[in-house]
Amino acid sequence: MTTERRQEMMSLMWKWKKIAQMQQSTKIKYLASLIGKINFLRLQFKRGGLHMRVMNQMKNKAAQQYGWNGYLWTSRRMLPELFWWISQIHSNQPTRATLPPVEAILRTDASEDGWGTELEILKTGMKIKESGKWNRYNWRLTGSNQRKTAAILQGI
Repeated sequence: MTTERRQEMMSLMWKWKKIAQMQQSTKIKYLASLIGKINFLRLQFKRGGLHMRVMNQMKNKAAQQYGWNGYLWTSRRMLPELFWWISQIHSNQPTRATLPPVEAILRTDASEDGWGTELEILKTGMKIKESGKWNRYNWRLTGSNQRKTAAILQGI
């Protein structure tokens, strides 16, 4: 997040904090705009979507009752969410949206009788293979998804 964007979001959050503390009325569209801007930041912060629930509930309820162009009375219930977003934007510890490069591939196969895995380490090209039969006493696998998951556990 750029410093300009960070300052913009911080000032917007402080403005909404004051509105929520005073329990002022505001347009539903303005709250939707805030939610949209926060939604854009949601990828950068872990568990960000959980800290939008009260605001979304307020917006949806007011939009159903008064229409999209109506007004709503803000509630102090949204203050904890706003404080959480203020602290996250202030600390600004974003997560990476890019995936790290793949280092190894684990291939598995499972049947009713047995299992097999192959671990290929891409850097060295080394392949490690393991296989075995299901032990009837330790494994009680009734479905193919259970067998596949158990084969992955055996391979690890």
